[in-house]
Amino acid sequence: MRHGDSVQARKYLPLITRWEQDPYKWRTYNEYVQLLLDHKLMLQEASKLNLYLLDSVAAYPVSLIRYFPETGYLVAHDPAKADKLRAIKAEIMANQGLITAQLNQPEAAREWFAKSIPTLQSAALLRAVALQYQQWNDPDSAIPCWGSLSACSF
Repeated sequence: MRHGDSVQARKYLPLITRWEQDPYKWRTYNEYVQLLLDHKLMLQEASKLNLYLLDSVAAYPVSLIRYFPETGYLVAHDPAKADKLRAIKAEIMANQGLITAQLNQPEAAREWFAKSIPTLQSAALLRAVALQYQQWNDPDSAIPCWGSLSACSF
């Protein structure tokens, strides 16, 4: 899959999305969406999985997770959970914009970008969004991305 093999991608998607009680599952889904987007494979499926991630973002554990055989997974309390979830949500929305742009739906992509840019902290995603605006020959819309990018701490 990491080599852009669509046959392998189709084979593993059903295996990855099988439901199992696992607090790390959302990260696996997010990584798979990113792989599909990076290789421009199965973008319709990537979009559906990404929207599922966005719909269930409030349930994501973003702090320390421990597993004990007697009790199962225990998630530590994190006072910054709301801020972390906002950042993750912005990344998911930016990815959705990039996916819809690849699916040749520029207006939908622009809407996703508009929702994500104000809280997007990922330098890589800000660059990708700005480059997408440049591909559309709309460098003025990319200015907020480059401004946010300069505010990112590396």
